Formats: sequence, structure tokens, C-alpha cells
Amino acid sequence: MDANMRLDADKIELAKAILSITSKDVLDKVKSRLTDILDFHEKEEQLTPYTLEELHARIDHSIAELDAGKGIPSSEVFHKMEQKYPWLCK
Repeated sequence: MDANMRLDADKIELAKAILSITSKDVLDKVKSRLTDILDFHEKEEQLTPYTLEELHARIDHSIAELDAGKGIPSSEVFHKMEQKYPWLCK
């Protein structure tokens, strides 16, 4: 069986499973999850890698923000982590 035939068979099997659902709650959950999966897949396909110039520009921008006093020092982040998640910071 070739890949297209297998895909069609899987679609039919899925459609039958969906048509057999008798609970509105279950159907809503299936619909929601399917929508999430399809949205994620669509967004995943739209991703394009950064160019080297874009990466350098982001780094330069971040360094400028740090030099201007923006951002949170790592010591403060670690302290907050230890307070909030002590079991992770042993």
C-alpha cells in the first residue's frame, strides 16, 4: 500500500471515529485539540531562520539594553528561582 492510500485510509478511520462520538463534551475536546495541532503545524511551517545579520542586531540591541540598565541581573533571577522553586535549586 503506497503512502497516499495509507493516508486516505487513516483519514477515513479518523472520520469514522469522530462520527461515532456521542458526547458533546468529547467532541468539543477533539475539535479543540485538532484545531491546536493544525494551528501549531501551520505556524511551524511559517518559521524562517534568522539571518546572521539579524542575530548580530539582536545581540547588539540586548547589549545596549543591559548597558542602559534594563534587564534583571542573573543573581536576582536565581534568588527568585530559589524562593519559588526551592526543590529545583538544591
